[in-house]
Amino acid sequence: MLRDPLRLSLYTFTLAMISHALTLEFLQQIKSKNDWNFLRAVTEVEKVNTDSLTKLRGLVKFSEKLEDAIHSYTLLCVTESDYHSLQCQASNCLFVLHCCALKPIERIIQLYSLDSYDPETLQPTERPSSESSPLPAMEFLVCSSCANTAQLYHRCYHMKYHLLKKCEDKLEVIGTQHPEYSPEKTVEAARKCRVWLNKVLTDYMDIWKKIQNLDH
Repeated sequence: MLRDPLRLSLYTFTLAMISHALTLEFLQQIKSKNDWNFLRAVTEVEKVNTDSLTKLRGLVKFSEKLEDAIHSYTLLCVTESDYHSLQCQASNCLFVLHCCALKPIERIIQLYSLDSYDPETLQPTERPSSESSPLPAMEFLVCSSCANTAQLYHRCYHMKYHLLKKCEDKLEVIGTQHPEYSPEKTVEAARKCRVWLNKVLTDYMDIWKKIQNLDH
């Protein structure tokens, strides 16, 4: 399961995230201790994820409205569209993604859940006050190419937050199944769930590999 160095780093990072999901303080504590294995794992995971975001930005220049929405909303889903006569709303330029604005609309990007969080600690934060409250959800009519790119970009942009939520959900499931477990034992049980861990690691490894294989 851990022969690949990147997969091993992601595994180390995920184990730390399981512990972090309990109090949202573990990552800060382990960083302050200068744990070399953890810091190396974080550096490698963040580099691959950042490189993936950079490549995606090179493939398509999203409209400011869509990019802001991707950054603000933590959940995204893509559905089929019947608005084939309209132009793609994803990008600013006709000559991105092989003139995607000339392609028929085939997908609807739906963005929702305005969870504001600190990018380092992942702790909840207050959204900046503004004159107008953001919409609870937004939709964009796009071509299939832009839908795929936006989905990958969203997964990478919120990678650490999504991983935290996966870990929180796993702890909740174990806690429900074993109410007699202490919080520490629940964390220990989650860290030993090899099937679940393998799926989490494979999901992110597949995302990064898919982005790496995309053509410019």
